[in-house]
Amino acid sequence: MNSCVEEGYLEVYLINLQESSERLQKMSSLLQQAELPFTRLQAIDGVSFLDADLRHHVDESFYKKFYRGKFPGKGTVGCYLSHCKAWQQVVQHNDSVALILEDDVFFNPQEFKSGLKKALSVSKNWDICSFALRNSGCPIKLKPLDKNQFLCLYLQEVYCAGAYLINQAAAQALLRHAHPMRMQVDDYYTQTWRWGLRFTGIEPRLAWHEDDGISEIKKRGGRQNHLRKVLWPVKVFYVLRSGLMRHFYNIVRLGYNLWHKIKISFFNR
Repeated sequence: MNSCVEEGYLEVYLINLQESSERLQKMSSLLQQAELPFTRLQAIDGVSFLDADLRHHVDESFYKKFYRGKFPGKGTVGCYLSHCKAWQQVVQHNDSVALILEDDVFFNPQEFKSGLKKALSVSKNWDICSFALRNSGCPIKLKPLDKNQFLCLYLQEVYCAGAYLINQAAAQALLRHAHPMRMQVDDYYTQTWRWGLRFTGIEPRLAWHEDDGISEIKKRGGRQNHLRKVLWPVKVFYVLRSGLMRHFYNIVRLGYNLWHKIKISFFNR
């Protein structure tokens, strides 16, 4: 089975902070074992942002609505902008498809390489294909990759942007709507149904995040709770509004992905 991996033209972008040399060494070893040459992208370190910088980059009104009145910290904004930087590389280099990795993911090199080949062999069925997700997401099988592995759509919310394939169309769409930041990247890049694109994942999942210790994002400031000094009726209002927004997005995702499944099942036989 020929693939981008075997033919040597899959671009692999590794997002890595300047100071995270141990993570770079760990990822270099894993990718070497998987026979995946990569380009290191220096992550944008949000620790140096001023409050004015955060307000410039973030749609504060929408973000607070979606995240129960919270505002993104410097680490969250830096992570988001780092992925935007990776998408920009995909667009500028006119990559037909690329693999984007964060430096705190883990995977079995041979299993990951095998899954990568299988995902690329069915690339006409996805615009983004994730290898590392959180939440069950209620997956529905779209394409069998082998006896025990499947390309899946998700009927419910999933998140995590640690390891994913992305094609040129998706990179362009994500960049076109990326600014100002309205969601953290883990949520934003799953919203491809907005632009008629397909977000998929591999099940069982092939990569996972390091959960031991404090993440670099949290060290630099995760979401900040602005409701600590707000009366409880206001807090309830934020929670209810955020819940309604998320339910709305899940309903739309459900309808879009069910329709895509029907098209694949009945019209592309």
